[in-house]
Amino acid sequence: MVGMATTRGGCIGWCCPATTGLALVVVDCAAAALAAGAQGWCRLGCCSGVCKPSLAAGLCSLAGAALVALWCGLLQWLGPSRLSSACFAALLWGLTEVVLAKGPLFWLGLGAAALPGDRPLAGLAAFGGAGFVAAVQLMISWLLWRQAWPLLLFVVLTAHGLGAAALALNSDVVSSQKLQLEVVQPALPTREKFTWEMQQKQRYLLGDAIRLAEVDGSVAVVLPEGALSEGEHPNSKEVAVISGGFRREGIEDRSSLLWFPAGNLIPKNWLD
Repeated sequence: MVGMATTRGGCIGWCCPATTGLALVVVDCAAAALAAGAQGWCRLGCCSGVCKPSLAAGLCSLAGAALVALWCGLLQWLGPSRLSSACFAALLWGLTEVVLAKGPLFWLGLGAAALPGDRPLAGLAAFGGAGFVAAVQLMISWLLWRQAWPLLLFVVLTAHGLGAAALALNSDVVSSQKLQLEVVQPALPTREKFTWEMQQKQRYLLGDAIRLAEVDGSVAVVLPEGALSEGEHPNSKEVAVISGGFRREGIEDRSSLLWFPAGNLIPKNWLD
């Protein structure tokens, strides 16, 4: 949680985590729009045709800022110091994250912020999905702002206890249902990984990982996003490969999760 302000007169005192979460969405929208501009479509979903990346990024940022302003304005009107207002605003935020996640604008929100550091809190998703996790985090921040220490302690302990119990109940997987996967993440500098030298190094590292997975008897190798450029295929004969990559659908290039069965040069299945 981000530090809370102690003022009791407005919603800013406990909006900090929420604003930070939506700021991530705004930045992600801008980055996505910059990448999508070259493909000739706008991430906003309200226009079609060629969009200049800078214009698309600016519009996405304004849309994110408008959502934050509307949410804070509604909370200010309801009265941020009231428990009922806080519950309503937190649930509204969580529901909005769920709705936005169904479109191309959204990448990461408060519902996913608990991972990987706080798995018990993330386990609450078993009861209400990522939107519920986001709402609980906002309620915790509201209790911090109101300095309601006994209730805050109760909510934190209860949330983590329920989440941990959900994880424990869902972890009872028999050995026949378990899969051995090889997860690969080459350590390449982000700003250099698309140079020719880094691309060759990445292919070498991925090839080594695939060969290691074949020796270990893994069912599949999981490659990172962007490991395979459009038209590129993994050199795997004995293990399946799951990789982030690109595929062509008509005149569109789609960023997809690709599934290559062992020995296949083209993906047998995918998720855009």
